[in-house]
Amino acid sequence: MRLNVYTAAFLLLLLKEQIYYIIGIMLKKSILVVDNEAVVSLHIRNLLQGWGYKVAATVSTGVDAIAIVEQIPPDLILMDINIEGDIDGIETSKRIREKYNIPVIYLTAYADEAILRRVERTNPYGYILKPFHDSALYAAIKIALYNNMVEKDHVFQYQIQSVLNTILRISLEPISLTEQMDRILETIITLPWLKFESKGAIFLVKENAEVLQLKVQKGFSEELLIACNEVPFGKCLCGRAAAISKTVFADCIDDRHDITFDKMTQHGHFCVPIKLEGKLLGIFNLYLKDGHKKAHIEEEFLTAVSNTLAGIIARRGAEEALVKLKIQHELILNSAGEGIYGLNNNGMISFLNPAAAKMLGWTPAELLGKHNHSIIHHNYPDFSNCSDSDCHIHKTFKDGVVYRVNDKVFWRKDGSSFPVEYVSTPIFDENQQLVGAVVVFNDTSERKEADEKQIRLLEELKQTNYMLKLSTEKIIQSEKMAALGQLVSGVAHEINTPIGSSVLSASHLQEKTREVYQLFHGNKLSKSKIEQYFDVALEDSDIIVKNLLRSSAMVKSFKMVSGDQTSHQRRIFKLKEYVEEIIMSLKPMIKKTPHKIHIHCDREIELDNYPGAIAQIITNLIMNSFIHAFDEDFKGTINISIIENFNNVVLMFKDNGKGIPEGTLGKIFDPFFTTNRKGGNSGLGLHIVYNIVAQTLKGDIYCESVEGDGTTFVITIPKEVS
Repeated sequence: MRLNVYTAAFLLLLLKEQIYYIIGIMLKKSILVVDNEAVVSLHIRNLLQGWGYKVAATVSTGVDAIAIVEQIPPDLILMDINIEGDIDGIETSKRIREKYNIPVIYLTAYADEAILRRVERTNPYGYILKPFHDSALYAAIKIALYNNMVEKDHVFQYQIQSVLNTILRISLEPISLTEQMDRILETIITLPWLKFESKGAIFLVKENAEVLQLKVQKGFSEELLIACNEVPFGKCLCGRAAAISKTVFADCIDDRHDITFDKMTQHGHFCVPIKLEGKLLGIFNLYLKDGHKKAHIEEEFLTAVSNTLAGIIARRGAEEALVKLKIQHELILNSAGEGIYGLNNNGMISFLNPAAAKMLGWTPAELLGKHNHSIIHHNYPDFSNCSDSDCHIHKTFKDGVVYRVNDKVFWRKDGSSFPVEYVSTPIFDENQQLVGAVVVFNDTSERKEADEKQIRLLEELKQTNYMLKLSTEKIIQSEKMAALGQLVSGVAHEINTPIGSSVLSASHLQEKTREVYQLFHGNKLSKSKIEQYFDVALEDSDIIVKNLLRSSAMVKSFKMVSGDQTSHQRRIFKLKEYVEEIIMSLKPMIKKTPHKIHIHCDREIELDNYPGAIAQIITNLIMNSFIHAFDEDFKGTINISIIENFNNVVLMFKDNGKGIPEGTLGKIFDPFFTTNRKGGNSGLGLHIVYNIVAQTLKGDIYCESVEGDGTTFVITIPKEVS
């Protein structure tokens, strides 16, 4: 089995090399040798093959040369003038050049004046006298092939430019875009120098969809019209070209042709994207004869056509958009609630919308052509005259700037006036010459009444808010003092235990010391008594030291937290250490419950902020969880997690309690909102927390909760408060 695999791989490699060899032969330039001397022909054949050229044939007569050219035209002909047959080399070259335009190099021993004049009339690409040097022939062939290539390229470029000029002329004709595309398609598929079938189509991308829609076609059957009316991106060759936005070529019907039907004739395709600035507008599809070989110059030409088409489609689209925009502007102008009218540079009304006519009490026909100032804006509210020089609308014509004016009046047809605010904007033409102005105005009567009413209401609200603020500050201060009093009471109670133990141990030690002292002065002190005394002294001293250290730590925490809460002083502190001190100060309250509090924080996180505010936040959140989140006999857990996030720290306070109902969640930070009013709660705890975070710490707080699945408060504060 392994031998078979290796054998197959070897044969495949040989086949691949053979294919490359055949392709190389096909791509070689073909040269026809016409000479009546067999020795010379053989020498030239050997030279050409050695230089990598393909020899189409070696013949000795003009008739044979023409016959070879008619079958497979070569790229170059090496022509002897004196050849066998009825026509010489010059006449043979003339006939071939007239019909096939193949370049010719003469190889001859003749150089007289008459022959040279005949040679000139055939426009040869070279003239080499025999005998010749091989290098001279090599150079002449290279130059001839290059010049012929350049000449063909110039001709092709001219033809391309001629076609593109025709397309541009079509684009300027006053016909629809569909008619323009139809004529452009017909121009392309009927070009004699392109080997295309007289069949093709132009698809445009359907608006807001990845679908190609057939717009124009030539030569499509009924079946093809139905099948190709709409082609999704990625389907068949046109859809694939649209999906990848690149040209797709096929020389036959292959597995990429998703759209097929009975009696479909064999064919190939060029499917070229129509793109503008990277945006796909459509696909340009041309049918090819079956087996047509792709030519790079054809693809370049079709790309140039598609680019021209893209410009035409975009221009017509812009023109149609302008028409729609004009209609839309008219609709907007007529539908606008504001009064809008235009003036020419003489102050005459040139247009106005229905709203303006209605507010002024005139019909549009009555106002058009009338002088704005004398009809609409002639007097002040007290009927005193308003001159042109005082009118900001007319100042627009002089200054060429926008004026926004309040507290003016316009006059109606019936002689009454109404308060307005207006904007007068100058209109400039394409040469930046001032040609008029547009005025947009509003009747402010109702708004003035509403403004006066609002001022009265705001004054009443201001007074109410002031009284509410005083009440709130009193309640908040009361809450703070109550919390601090509770903290003092709890810490005092907690300190009593270690202090009491220390007093008992100190009294016991004092008593034993007196006994030893008396024994010592009575000369009754024994070794055993001393050992007993040392045991008691060590034990009591240890108890005293431990209890005093415990009390000292509690007092330190109490002083730190209580001092920060009352002073609101800003300082630099380690966050985890401070949070631990807060929890320690709350220990008298926490130890009475089954709840656990865990702290997760890097000890190196440092803040330059207000520690007292943080203490008050954590205390209030813990109290909130104990009161609202944990039911009686429930063993609750609180996790306080703190992480750094660039220049901020994020504190997440999460409990595993009963959560907050969805209808309540949006109100928890509102002042005086509580679900436990009967339990004596004021509803200010979370409101205080919100204010401290937002105002004192310059941070943000939000709450996440699912009823029955706990509550999480996420607080983000800067590491260094500004």
